[in-house]
Amino acid sequence: MLRVREERNVRRVDELLPLLKPDSIVVVSHLQDDLANFTRDFLFSPVNRNNNLHYTAVLAINTSQVDHWKQDSARQITKVWSQNGDVWLTKRLLSPRPRLDWNWVEGDDPRVSWTDLYNYFSRFETGKAVGGDDGFVLLLPSERNKELLASDVH
Repeated sequence: MLRVREERNVRRVDELLPLLKPDSIVVVSHLQDDLANFTRDFLFSPVNRNNNLHYTAVLAINTSQVDHWKQDSARQITKVWSQNGDVWLTKRLLSPRPRLDWNWVEGDDPRVSWTDLYNYFSRFETGKAVGGDDGFVLLLPSERNKELLASDVH
């Protein structure tokens, strides 16, 4: 089972890895996302030893962070762009409903729902997509996106 989990995650990021810059980040929905667990559970995987796969989770469920996740996300994305990095979103954030295998439990934290994530991230302009249905999409540093993020910081 562990081997299957490792292979699934390697396939998920395989096309993305060559596109990552040193200052890029990969944005996942929450700390229970398979990718967040993968970086911790498979330290010696070549994917993790490559040192370019830096992820951030939008939500730390059942912590005070949930109260200001939009502001945190906006600040982090803006910072990455200011350092000439790219921001890659998991395509999961652009799905109206989570799949069962995404480790999302609706209602686990009553302050946030999957719909909140979808409504927030689906309004942004995106670019190149890689990795199939469960892959990633580039968040464009467009003027529109910068304006949306600036409004979220305040």
